[in-house]
Amino acid sequence: MELSFLAAHLSLFSDDGTRSLDMGTAPNGEGPPRRLLYGNLVSSPQKLRDLQDRPGLYFLFSDVSIRWRGRFQLGISLMRISQTDSSGVMSIASQGTVLAQAWTQPFDVVTREIYVPPATTPLTRSFLDQGAFITIPRR
Repeated sequence: MELSFLAAHLSLFSDDGTRSLDMGTAPNGEGPPRRLLYGNLVSSPQKLRDLQDRPGLYFLFSDVSIRWRGRFQLGISLMRISQTDSSGVMSIASQGTVLAQAWTQPFDVVTREIYVPPATTPLTRSFLDQGAFITIPRR
């Protein structure tokens, strides 16, 4: 499979994973519906090495935010965005095919005033050293 035709997409779900929350209204009910999850929600695969120097494919989402506080899950869909015609020529499809899906454990979103960014991990540092573009929040 050609890697340039793979993409991962993030979606926001309720803490029990049963309701999609990609669009929502403010907690006070005012204003039009807005995206609750925003930032770069689609990622292409990056060939990087892990801490044991093993090669792998990684989908990085370093600038994603959630508009309101609460308890949520993220859903990640791995998609193929290509199609092959009868002669075997591959091209971009009008619609992607979902190859796999996964969900995070539930997590809490807090206000910016009390948010404390986690420490940078050795894996994050290694990815940065390999040239991955990852935004690191200031502590």
